[in-house]
Amino acid sequence: MLTRMSKQPPAFQASPAPLRPRFWETVPLRRMTPAEWEALCDGCGKCCLNKIEYEDTGEVDFTRVACRLLDGETCRCTHYPIRHQFVPDCVSLTPKS
Repeated sequence: MLTRMSKQPPAFQASPAPLRPRFWETVPLRRMTPAEWEALCDGCGKCCLNKIEYEDTGEVDFTRVACRLLDGETCRCTHYPIRHQFVPDCVSLTPKS
């Protein structure tokens, strides 16, 4: 797993609405727009790993198998803005999730 340390969330995806300056420091979570929630992604790629959920306990384990859209070199989705067309249950950051 690759992680990036940054004072600013990466804006690697297309955003339909402009992001407010330094929103991650000034806007309460409940007031963030969907685009701002998506921009919080730090690009670690962990959400792109296939997971196993055990029915009896609800415990979730990560596998070493990644989504077909994940670029292993950059740890970025190759089709991020339209990823749901290829992987309908792809993770989207929201207040609920």
